[in-house]
Amino acid sequence: GWIVLVYIAYTTYGFDVAALWDAIWTHANPSVAFMTVDTIVLYLSVLLYIAYRDVTLVGKALLYTPFAGPGAACSIVMAGMELNRINS
Repeated sequence: GWIVLVYIAYTTYGFDVAALWDAIWTHANPSVAFMTVDTIVLYLSVLLYIAYRDVTLVGKALLYTPFAGPGAACSIVMAGMELNRINS
């Protein structure tokens, strides 16, 4: 799913960051702008929770993000945190 979304964004905007910014913020419908803020805040808050538990795992989540997407990357890291907690 994530790779498909990245592909669609790339074919639509290429490397034109200004056009992407216009689409998700400057000239976006208010609901799209809200979802942009909501997504960023949720991602950062989950990274903050991971950092609270183990700072080194934030780097792991950041490294997984381009390949798996922000939600899946954090979920993978948090699943590992739970396995470590259960097994220790």
